Amino acid sequence: MAGRIEGYNAVMGILASGPGGECLPRLSAGLVALPPSKSHVLRALVLAAGAQRRVELRYGHGVGWEEAGDDIRAGLECARALGALVSVEGEVCLVEPAPQVRVGGILPVGEAGFLGRVVPTCAALSRSGRWKVDAVGSLRGRDSTALWDCLDAAGVAVDRGEGWLGAVEGPAELGALILRAPKSSQELSALWIGLACRGGGEVLVEGGVPSEPYLSLTRSVLAEFGAVVTTEDGLHRVTGVERGPAAVLDAEVDASAAAVALAAGCIAGVRVEVPGPRAGTAQGDWAIVEHLRAFGCIVDEAGENLVAVGRPLRGARLDLAGEPDLAPVIAIVAAAAAMGGGGSSLLKGLHTLDGKESRRGVVLEGGLQAAGFEAHWADPELSIGGGDARMDEVVLDPVGDHRMAFAFALLGLAVPGVRVSGGACTAKSWPRFWSAMGPRRDPEF
Repeated sequence: MAGRIEGYNAVMGILASGPGGECLPRLSAGLVALPPSKSHVLRALVLAAGAQRRVELRYGHGVGWEEAGDDIRAGLECARALGALVSVEGEVCLVEPAPQVRVGGILPVGEAGFLGRVVPTCAALSRSGRWKVDAVGSLRGRDSTALWDCLDAAGVAVDRGEGWLGAVEGPAELGALILRAPKSSQELSALWIGLACRGGGEVLVEGGVPSEPYLSLTRSVLAEFGAVVTTEDGLHRVTGVERGPAAVLDAEVDASAAAVALAAGCIAGVRVEVPGPRAGTAQGDWAIVEHLRAFGCIVDEAGENLVAVGRPLRGARLDLAGEPDLAPVIAIVAAAAAMGGGGSSLLKGLHTLDGKESRRGVVLEGGLQAAGFEAHWADPELSIGGGDARMDEVVLDPVGDHRMAFAFALLGLAVPGVRVSGGACTAKSWPRFWSAMGPRRDPEF
């Protein structure tokens, strides 16, 4: 697979440079090199480190671990902070138990909301000592009150700091874990993973949990470590990680990145190919295939790969509650459909959209309107209609949000005048985005 990717690595020429940004849409057919799934990898890294389990993570799709994104690099550092020995060579990332379990320290979670919730929870439930949380960027302005309240009530010493969580320290004896009205599936995933690393336990959940497909992914990775979650009447029982031979895990292709590449092919009307999902994948963002088809796009299987070959022909009404990270990509596909006379679209179920790295509903609305489209964000729904798409230059700011940069880059395929400023933020999840999708050069920022 890697050899084929090297031969087809040039797909889309969208370049962003300088304070004003630059955009040169030019799409050619090819197979895109995608990063590993950070959702899968981060779960595996925390479980391996927290449970002191030797694990080999392998990824063979032409993107090295050093190019896997800022969040995955933060995950590697968090595993080391928890006391694991982590080494990277070629396609293999090896996580091994250290001779002594670390007691207290600094958890460099970076800007990753998943790490910011899961790693402190794991440390508090499975380790001794005081753990300071080092959050950066937009994460410092976010919150996870339901999780902090749950840990606090169970006896964990929680320093809420200024903005994001400041520090945690586990109790001598853990009380009942009750998670009330969670605002993110990551809050429950954090408790499941922390309990699995602790050796098992239970948590009671009061209220619904958003974005449930991500919980399916957490269950799937826990199962790879021999831990099982059973649920009855809101009570979640988690067994501990199995202690046994070294686990060898194949990291999955990132479905969110695949969505960007497939959408690019559809918007430009050019055949684009990506590595497909593995059998039994729990990544909810592979729903991109059916969502694109709802717009009249053609997405087919080609062996182990997926191929997008058709433009969006019509608008669609979609519920994205299970996969909100697809909303920026789908919004641009909807705009391309409207531009081609396909009518308006409505994206529903986006209750968590404004709680991400940026207020994504607001940023999408503003960007689409600036490019000449009718767009209206009324939490939790985004409507996109036609209008007079601008042919003159318009520079869109992704406000440091990688998914907004991907979306505005896609918009540049539909509206030639759109340029992206500050595109370096794509390094959070896909550092090689601009080169993997473009035959010319990496952007200068």
